[in-house]
Amino acid sequence: MEEGKFPVLSLLRFIQRTTGKFVNYPSTTNDPAFAEETFVDVIGDIDPLTYPIVQAILETNGYELWESTLGDGTVVINVRATTARAQVPSDPVSPIIEAGDEPSDREADELATLVLQMKHVETSVVRQALTELLGVTGAGNTSGSLKIVTVTNNETLIIKAKIRILEHIQRLVKYIDVEITGPERLLQIRELFYADAQDIVSIIEEALSDTSAFGTTGRRTTTSGAQAGRTGTSRSGVSRSTALAGESTRLIADNRTQKIIIQSTDPDELDLVHQLIDELDTKVRNVRNTTWIYKVNYLKAEELADNIRQLVEGSEGSLRRSSSSRSTSGSRTTGRGTTGAAGGVQQQQQFTPTRIVPHEQTNSLIIQAEPEEYEEIENILKQIDKRRRQVFLEVALVQVSDSSSLNYTLEFLAGNLDDQALTGIMLSAFGASEVLPSLDPNGVITGLTRTPGIGVGFNAAIQQDGQFPMVMNALKSDEDTNILATPFILADDNQENSISVQNEIFYTTSNTTNVNVTTSQQSETAGITLSLIPTISSEVVLLELELEVSSFSGIQNSTGALPDRATNTISSKVTIPDGGMFIIGGLAQSQASKLNEKVPLLGDLPLIGMLFQSHGSSSRRDNLYVFLSAHILDDDRFNNLGDFTAGAIEGVRSFDDDIRLQQFSDPENALDRAVEPLIKQQSESDSE
Repeated sequence: MEEGKFPVLSLLRFIQRTTGKFVNYPSTTNDPAFAEETFVDVIGDIDPLTYPIVQAILETNGYELWESTLGDGTVVINVRATTARAQVPSDPVSPIIEAGDEPSDREADELATLVLQMKHVETSVVRQALTELLGVTGAGNTSGSLKIVTVTNNETLIIKAKIRILEHIQRLVKYIDVEITGPERLLQIRELFYADAQDIVSIIEEALSDTSAFGTTGRRTTTSGAQAGRTGTSRSGVSRSTALAGESTRLIADNRTQKIIIQSTDPDELDLVHQLIDELDTKVRNVRNTTWIYKVNYLKAEELADNIRQLVEGSEGSLRRSSSSRSTSGSRTTGRGTTGAAGGVQQQQQFTPTRIVPHEQTNSLIIQAEPEEYEEIENILKQIDKRRRQVFLEVALVQVSDSSSLNYTLEFLAGNLDDQALTGIMLSAFGASEVLPSLDPNGVITGLTRTPGIGVGFNAAIQQDGQFPMVMNALKSDEDTNILATPFILADDNQENSISVQNEIFYTTSNTTNVNVTTSQQSETAGITLSLIPTISSEVVLLELELEVSSFSGIQNSTGALPDRATNTISSKVTIPDGGMFIIGGLAQSQASKLNEKVPLLGDLPLIGMLFQSHGSSSRRDNLYVFLSAHILDDDRFNNLGDFTAGAIEGVRSFDDDIRLQQFSDPENALDRAVEPLIKQQSESDSE
């Protein structure tokens, strides 16, 4: 049967006549697929035409055939049109006109059926090659592009597709179905992932052109093209290559699928070609990954970025390496460039400058660097980003203050006790009352006004007939104060920690101008500030300690002036063993003062001069003690941290006037016995 258009009904009649079985199909009026004007376009001569070939042609064009047996034993061939018949395959190739080919008289997008009878190669081998190159499935399954059916009993392939695709398949089969006159020919297909198929074929040919790997002469000829060293390309997109000398090996590059068809009669040559492809089909350097994310686990990403950036760049704020390019020698250019004939081309490779950017929300580092450099940076990060050792610190701060004062005075005045307008000339005021001047509207002093004292301490008065009253005031005060604080801190290695307990007091300041007086409120603070920086080394802790204890002495007076403030400061560096105690004591400060006030002349008289004098004395003694213990936490699961914390909380709950420091390894009440001699020594010195 010659190629052409055949009615479907004619093919069904051929089946019925050839098999002698009744063919059952739908009415032509109900299904247009069985109408008289429905044709199947067949390309290629079929000799001989058999039932399996016709069945394959119909199945390729969307018809389904199966046999069934009637009740009387008659075998019937049933035919129906499938839904796949309505699908229009897409065009997987672009038309390429090959020199010497005649344009087809048919429409390029017209569907047709191609019947190919293999002469030298089995149909299974050809179908496998077409399947890998065109991305289709066999046995009548559709792939959206074309359909291939194999007739194995007479080595026939039936393919349905557009004319342009069928022309492409014909040329592929022409290179595959060749006569084998010598040893058995091996056919293999290699898919490329990174390189260009045409370039790989050219490079392998050039590299092996002077060796004896291919054939007897080691060279193969190619059709002349626009570029030297490249094979010609057919209209169908398949690179043409003539046979090698000796017909040993042939390479065919399919540019559309980026696959290489390898035909060889020598297994050693075939292995050598595969080895070369493995070496050449790799990622090019300038498209590799240069951006990385490193998740920081134990440190702060921003601080870590600054340290690594200074190390990599050499100086902060400037890149260690500029984005200058380096020249490298390659076997071919990136993409599909032309390879040179003598060692390749000079390729400009752009290297990525190193940048490190911290991401605070996820505590991560975004690193842009070459893979080799990132590997070095990552190794440094893993060495630094580790869990820091911790120490549990307990501190007891004790300040013992002892102060006493004695004041007494006598006051005389002339006039009645209920008369605040003083008219006499004998007057003294040493604290029992306050005397203020009386001013007229012009600011001239017209008299004196006495304001009685507030009555603190012992107050008494002597009078006779309302004349020469005498007022006496006496006050003695003693103060014994203990300032105690017992903070406990969980501190990271080489991390500064601080505790501050402050008391804020406000006072009034005034600013007088020519007309106005402006007052404002200011404040000062006093309290306890403790700063600790532990450095953990082996089983000891190097501790940098700064302690400031300040307090206001007395109370704020009526004028708004700020009371005196006393401050004690300790700065020390000490090494403490794990579980040991560190004590600072003996920081004593003593202060004593006396005050005598008298009326001139009268206060100097023997004996009677005592009546015109005021006496006061005060003394103060302060002692500061610091008790500190350190416990290194060596449990990665923080189990011992719970024990230390529970013990410290229990110590706070049971805290009273006694001085206690919770100890987990030393004997109980160790601090009580350590503080007791110090307090006793202070009491003895005070009694002396």
